[in-house]
Amino acid sequence: MAQSYLCFVLRQMGHLDEAIIHCSESLRLDADLLYSRFNLAAALTAQGKTTEAIGEISRVLAVNPDYAEASVKAMTPTAARVSPRWLQ
Repeated sequence: MAQSYLCFVLRQMGHLDEAIIHCSESLRLDADLLYSRFNLAAALTAQGKTTEAIGEISRVLAVNPDYAEASVKAMTPTAARVSPRWLQ
């Protein structure tokens, strides 16, 4: 769980490469941590890696279709544009 929190904090601080490393490690330890996968998607989006971010969001939605909608409030405005339909 510590890797997941590091991922979030580093993403918020703009340290995207480091955030992605910690998100990936968190998911290596527990692939079911939607929070980590969602933060990974946000970090990827902030880096302009929209296609990869959409892949991560698709994995989140496959497990829990309501998770992304509930969590989008925590994302940056740039990351939220991955799929504007979540904001409707």
